[in-house]
Amino acid sequence: MIKENQKYLNRFHVVLDALVIYCSFCLSYYIRYICPLFKDIFPRFGYWRQLWQYQGILLVLIPVYLILYAKFNLYKPKRFQNRTSEYANLIKANSIGIYNLYEDSPCFTKSSVNVLCSFHASYHC
Repeated sequence: MIKENQKYLNRFHVVLDALVIYCSFCLSYYIRYICPLFKDIFPRFGYWRQLWQYQGILLVLIPVYLILYAKFNLYKPKRFQNRTSEYANLIKANSIGIYNLYEDSPCFTKSSVNVLCSFHASYHC
């Protein structure tokens, strides 16, 4: 019974991570383009894409991050690692994910890089 519950909890953890990644992405878009408090930090250009136009990257972003989290042992039971090592692995996985997205994709513009940077910041809050 405990093993079966642990299996369901692990699956729920993966789904929850995917949901948090999606919500962080939407929050970063809001901070970058809509929120008036940040208009001095992120200067607005003449044109920016709508949220639904940016959401295509989530088809790549979410699976990449879930794979990175699995590779860095973030879905292992908590009794095998302490909080410090788990948080360090989380920072490593996110940093590698952001770095690979910047390096591997020539289609990033200045504004989309700002969205991804604010996504990275909002995910760690």
